[in-house]
Amino acid sequence: MKKAFTIIELIVVIGIIGVLAGVLMTSFSGGTESARAAKCLSNMRNLAQGVIAYASDRERFPYAGSHAAIGVDSEGKTYYQENVGWISWLSKNDEYNTRRSKGGLARSFQKCSNISAFCADEDDAAFAITNGAIWKFVGQNRETYICPSHAIRAKKHAVTARFSYAMSAYFGYDWTKGSKSATSVHAGFVTLNSNSRLDRRLLFSELPFGIPGASDSANEISEDEAYARANDSYLVDCTLQYKAAYKGKDYNSDWSGTAEAIAFNHKSGKRYCAHVAFGDGHVEKLLLPKRSGGLNSVQLTALLCGGVDVSFDGSIYDYITDGDK
Repeated sequence: MKKAFTIIELIVVIGIIGVLAGVLMTSFSGGTESARAAKCLSNMRNLAQGVIAYASDRERFPYAGSHAAIGVDSEGKTYYQENVGWISWLSKNDEYNTRRSKGGLARSFQKCSNISAFCADEDDAAFAITNGAIWKFVGQNRETYICPSHAIRAKKHAVTARFSYAMSAYFGYDWTKGSKSATSVHAGFVTLNSNSRLDRRLLFSELPFGIPGASDSANEISEDEAYARANDSYLVDCTLQYKAAYKGKDYNSDWSGTAEAIAFNHKSGKRYCAHVAFGDGHVEKLLLPKRSGGLNSVQLTALLCGGVDVSFDGSIYDYITDGDK
């Protein structure tokens, strides 16, 4: 005759199953996030390599932001010129592209909005990405532009992420107004042979996802606010506008807008980390510091965009890995 389970034995078995299920779910969840982070890092590496391929082909780096110029050439003729960034203009129907397609001049020069990571019009978003400078150099793959974790968070807030990365304004970003020359961080354009320590010059960072506690800068906002302001260009345009003063030196002091910072969007253990790419094509992961003090993220961003070889001592920022190991 079989002995039946007692109530106590059933409770113990159910408890053990519950504990094992919890462990498995935690492990699975962590593995999934790790996979997303790995995909994000791979995307950033592909974008950086695409930029370098463009620079090799065109003998200069692409611009971080699209801009246009009106001027007078050596023969006294007025000209209109557009310089397309790594992501292009907002709309295929905007004034600039319409005038350019007709070979005309822009008579009423007005600032053109840059593409938003949460652009409501899918056609505009597709046009901006596929007509960006590096599209063919990244295998014409839209997924390369989107971090999976970013896409999931955006969907939770009923918006669609079109891209997840920003290119450093060091590589050129501003619009010309009238006949005035555009403000440029770098005189002329950047080449692979520029003496600018490209291995330490920030090229790409992620856009902020709005994760509370994932930043030590004054620019941090809540996740709900970040997505409520989904079309705020400060948060979601394709150019990283850096500006800061550190140890008596100003970095990108010509920029009159709000200073932006690299985003610490991913978890590494109990800490947050940032994915960044540099001008020589390598990628890195940086840990948010354990305690406050030292550089804040706005200053760190300015130093990295400025090509300064920043020292990481644990109390400020740590490398997790160089991203290639």
